Amino acid sequence: GEFQCGPVAAGDYLLLVHGVGLTALNKKMRSPEWIITKEEVNDYIMYYRPIVSGSHLYFQVGEYVVAFDLETGRKVWEYRGPRMDFFGPFYIRLVLHQGVIYVAGSDENYLYAIDAETGELKWKKEFPGKVLSTPAASGSSLFVAVGGTLYAIDIKTQEIHWEYDLGAETRYGLLIAEGKLFAATRGGKIFAFEL
Repeated sequence: GEFQCGPVAAGDYLLLVHGVGLTALNKKMRSPEWIITKEEVNDYIMYYRPIVSGSHLYFQVGEYVVAFDLETGRKVWEYRGPRMDFFGPFYIRLVLHQGVIYVAGSDENYLYAIDAETGELKWKKEFPGKVLSTPAASGSSLFVAVGGTLYAIDIKTQEIHWEYDLGAETRYGLLIAEGKLFAATRGGKIFAFEL
């Protein structure tokens, strides 16, 4: 199938996401090492680059967050949780921070925290609207945009540290770079917050 996103370099492999699955090409041999088919991910099409950390790769497909072994391509675990609106936006990506995967579903008001090693739910937090943007994490804080509001929450307690009215919705994901948090809105503004 056609490629859904750019490749990911991971150790000896080049990971290619296409409509019918994911192929790991051996960089040295230039041949497929293993393939994950869409049947292995509950017949969902993969749209995004996986996150690679250590010996695992992680991605969200449909209502599932899935972990595979990078060397063998075998499924390590899957977690069914975040509901996606298949007729709505596909803006949300996984975030991996300090051994925890953070993910939201575009069809619900929750943010999920999933243990990256075991696939078990650590917690989920409800917000006053749908989480339509990729969160960002730094230190002990997690940043989440819901509608036109930006929230900073404590990772351990899930309590809200602060919130800020952005004036318009953001669906483009949050970015942390050079000690700052950046948020771009559909109203054409970019905000920068010192961390």
